Amino acid sequence: MSVFHFPTARTARYVLRVGPYAEPSPVSDLWIALHGYGQLATSFADELAPISCPGRALLCPEALSRFYTNHGKAEIGASWMTSLDREYEILDQVSYLDALWEQVVEELETGSDLDGAGLPTTVLGFSQGCPAATRWLGNGQFTASRLILWGGDHAHDLTDEEWDALRLTGEIILVAGENDRIVPIERLQKAETELRDAGCNVRLVTHPGAHHLDASVLKNRVPDLGR
Repeated sequence: MSVFHFPTARTARYVLRVGPYAEPSPVSDLWIALHGYGQLATSFADELAPISCPGRALLCPEALSRFYTNHGKAEIGASWMTSLDREYEILDQVSYLDALWEQVVEELETGSDLDGAGLPTTVLGFSQGCPAATRWLGNGQFTASRLILWGGDHAHDLTDEEWDALRLTGEIILVAGENDRIVPIERLQKAETELRDAGCNVRLVTHPGAHHLDASVLKNRVPDLGR
């Protein structure tokens, strides 16, 4: 039996929230947040409410693969990829995120006073969104001002070219929960060492919680989150 591949278009969902602003510069920075396994963009955007502030735009793309997380209650989640046909899954995910980023940035920069300097962009990945974020930045069209890997680490099969792209990221912040049983803090400590040894500008932030976003960390522990 022969297996073939056929590229096809998909309709993706995303959430875009823009904080209050003053003219003439409607947006001064952009956050792009990739949710974890089994989450949806809508609920993930709600969890990121603490970072909302004047002039900040938050973009939450939703992964292309959805499934029932609880058949009895018809609860639905999404996943960035599986190991099956992984090279095509990665290509599709990078193409999707690049196209969405390009469209949203064009909309946000219209009428702004950025003068072609580009929109300062932070990429945040949570859990499964962490390796997705590193693969995207490693293969995508832009360099992030900051990459936050929360409750997860970088993809472990990055190419030399993908490592080069990560080294260009302004700052990489790892966020680890001291009571995280899904991704133990030791895994993030190892990732910090690997990223630093690879020449990345990286630091580790810890919090006493488990495998979840922590509002106090979002507000107080990462510079410029609540400006």
